[in-house]
Amino acid sequence: MLLSTRRHTLYLAKAKNRQLVAISTGSDGNLQPNVDALMKLIRDKTSNKLDTIGAFCAVGSSNGCSLVLALAAKLKKDGAPKLSYVGVTDVTIMPFGRDPVVPNVGIRRPINPPTLESLKSKPLFFYDIQSC
Repeated sequence: MLLSTRRHTLYLAKAKNRQLVAISTGSDGNLQPNVDALMKLIRDKTSNKLDTIGAFCAVGSSNGCSLVLALAAKLKKDGAPKLSYVGVTDVTIMPFGRDPVVPNVGIRRPINPPTLESLKSKPLFFYDIQSC
């Protein structure tokens, strides 16, 4: 199974006959409906037997990273076999956490707050919000 988001593809290989299924999806701000829809599709394709999943690879970019992580966490929680590959690119991490949270994952907040001190060059303009 390969899931990728933002014109992404999800491939599901079933263990018995190794049927390969490709699924493409996007992601919304509230990921729970996206996870539910994907889980329904996966359960339909596996006849509700998650243990028949052969290979599973999921890739997401930007907000799709959150969807891939949420789906991987849900599959693990529901007893699916260990996933073959979960890839994330251009991960969105919110300084104050993600709202709503990523289901079964969390708020995805950086450990260290972002700072400007480590920049090699400084931004050209700083705006004082009070004076705008």
